[in-house]
Amino acid sequence: MFLIYLTTESGELLPWSLNQVEDAINAMEAFQELLSWEFLDGHPFMVWAAYNEYNLACHWCRSQPGDSGYWRGKVLEIDWLSHLH
Repeated sequence: MFLIYLTTESGELLPWSLNQVEDAINAMEAFQELLSWEFLDGHPFMVWAAYNEYNLACHWCRSQPGDSGYWRGKVLEIDWLSHLH
């Protein structure tokens, strides 16, 4: 099960953002959708993509292009399939 969601920088889950999906394509689309929310830019939030209990990517909304925590435009670089059993 893929989980796509938002947290505060302190780790508090924003429950309304939680998206649980079975396949990598839908997970990638859900992650991309949250990344497209430019109104979050510069604010203390993180966008997470996880598979079961393994974190695939974390986008820091305060990060800038070129930072390691910046995933906008790089969603295809995430290894969405390596942890499937």
